[in-house]
Amino acid sequence: MIHAQKLHNEFVRLGGLRLNLKNKMLAMLPKIHESGIWKKYADSIEEYAGKYGDIAKTTVIKRLRLEENLKDKPCLKAAIEKAGVHKVAMLAKIATPETDSRMAENIVSMSKMAVQSLSKEFRSGQVEKNGNQQFHFSNFGFADQGQSQPCRAVFMTKKIELDENATFLFLKLKSKLGKNLSDKEFLKLILEERSVTGDTLNRQIKQSDEKDCFLAADNVRVADNVRAADNVKAANNVKAAGTIKAKEIASRYIPVSKKREVVAQTNGKCIYPNCHSPYEVLHHVYRYSESKTNDSIIPFCKIHHEFAHHNLIRNETLKTDAWRISLRKDPVAEISQADFLYRKYKQKIVV
Repeated sequence: MIHAQKLHNEFVRLGGLRLNLKNKMLAMLPKIHESGIWKKYADSIEEYAGKYGDIAKTTVIKRLRLEENLKDKPCLKAAIEKAGVHKVAMLAKIATPETDSRMAENIVSMSKMAVQSLSKEFRSGQVEKNGNQQFHFSNFGFADQGQSQPCRAVFMTKKIELDENATFLFLKLKSKLGKNLSDKEFLKLILEERSVTGDTLNRQIKQSDEKDCFLAADNVRVADNVRAADNVKAANNVKAAGTIKAKEIASRYIPVSKKREVVAQTNGKCIYPNCHSPYEVLHHVYRYSESKTNDSIIPFCKIHHEFAHHNLIRNETLKTDAWRISLRKDPVAEISQADFLYRKYKQKIVV
């Protein structure tokens, strides 16, 4: 088993190297195209890139078209080597020279789904004026006033396979209640009627309690070890100063009752304004590593959780109606250590 795991790790490592090399080749492609050297080895730049770089024709075309939009955005252009063509293309037309650096910094550690949602947030403010494309940034946190825009997070579709018994029950119920509806429409009707509210939500949360108990046991053991070590330190400090009290160490584990209370406030949905996705993460508004408390947790879907840790939500510590999407760096605020580590971790795993 250990040998198999090593094989897997090596395969993943080589895959990552291959992806990095491909991105570097794509970054070079416009210069190769401009130089004309490809004519010596192939009939077209697409054939050249496919022959020597194993790059798809559609990707080559996208990269060459992208160059026009990156002339005044050097940071996004450089980000192609780390983030790839497709993520950069999502923001190339939206970015400005002023937001170039911030966008490039973020997409390296943001998932494709999060970048796509961010792109849609900005595109929703697009208008035409005098034949030119312009953007009303006041809708996204560049002004003190204005209403929050509807969330445009990308929904993840699911395919569900029913076994023989479940299929029989579904068709039997449909024959009674939804003869004139398609399977998809009838299933949607059932889900809407049984949406997660009140007692139904509590029952769903209870189903996860067993998992929470295992987590709690692990956290208690860790907390006990930490507390024991801190008690030794505290005893030494008391001997030295005579006035220091041992402080109780807060546990990172979120009690089930607290979790229920927070999730019930949004009926199991993400708290981001106008987002209807189910919550997936309990986020600390005041980062736990700094506050050592679970008092500020709020429910987020994974996409808006990424927004928060990339500091895209201005006024995050205020009520949600004050939140704005912003790409401007706060000249006063500094990136917390928790956000820095989050981005560093995400940069290793994002696709």
